[in-house]
Amino acid sequence: MMSKYWLMFSLFFKIGAFSFGGGLAMLPAIYQSVASYNLVNMAEFTNLVAISQATPGAMVINAATYIGMEYAGFMGALLATLGASIPSAGIVLLVFSLSGKIKKSRWIDMFLKGVRPATVGLIAVGAVFVSREVSLEIVPIAIFFITMLLSIKFKVNPVIITFLMMIIGAIACV
Repeated sequence: MMSKYWLMFSLFFKIGAFSFGGGLAMLPAIYQSVASYNLVNMAEFTNLVAISQATPGAMVINAATYIGMEYAGFMGALLATLGASIPSAGIVLLVFSLSGKIKKSRWIDMFLKGVRPATVGLIAVGAVFVSREVSLEIVPIAIFFITMLLSIKFKVNPVIITFLMMIIGAIACV
């Protein structure tokens, strides 16, 4: 049987190594991975995504830390966070060391031409995935449209939008 600490490290190492596109694009991979071990259900995962988005830092790191802490305590949180961080840190170091050669590489251009649209698709899947747990009541719908308006039309800082919507959500629940 796999130790809970090895599970936390290896699970998030795989997520960090094989998911591209950042937080929202990684949502389906994160959910499939953690759900396959019954670490969270869909409702818990949706709350986890909201918390991870509302707190500073990369979404996958926040999610890894949270799930690791819930499942295996402090050591689980530490190992899950390291597992999620090591692949991208290694890739960044490798790319940086080869940056002069990579800028002119036809293969890198071809890779990015495939990864960019795939990332947009994965972000869309992530949005649909999380939206399944959002209730179709007036307040959540209003929060969605106000967020879109503030972000797209008025270019309001996402941090300010997040705090405003947290306040509106809290007031609506009272």
